[in-house]
Amino acid sequence: MSEIIESVLDDIERMHNAGVIDTVTVQKFKKLADVPEPKHFSQKKIQAIRKKTHLSQAMFARFLNVTAGTVQKWEQGINEPAGPALVLLNLVDKQGIKAVAL
Repeated sequence: MSEIIESVLDDIERMHNAGVIDTVTVQKFKKLADVPEPKHFSQKKIQAIRKKTHLSQAMFARFLNVTAGTVQKWEQGINEPAGPALVLLNLVDKQGIKAVAL
C-alpha cells in the first residue's frame, strides 16, 4: 500500500475516532484502498494478448482507446501501457476482447 493511501486511511481513522465520520464511511474508504494495482506486462505478453484477440494493432488500439502507434510502441518495448489503458489491457487478458467491446 502506498504511503499516500496509508496516510489517508490514518486520517479517516482519526476522523472516525473524533466522531466526524461513521463506521460505514470508514469501511467504504478501506474497501477503496484495497483495489489492487493492475498487472504490468512485457512487450511479448502484450503482443500475445493482442494476437489472442485476432486483431490487428490498429483494431486492438481502437478497443483500448489508444493509437495504433501506441500499441506498436508497447509491443516493441519502447513504451509501457499505463493508467486506463493498462486497466483495459488487464481486462482483455483475463476476460477477452468482449470485456471492453461496446
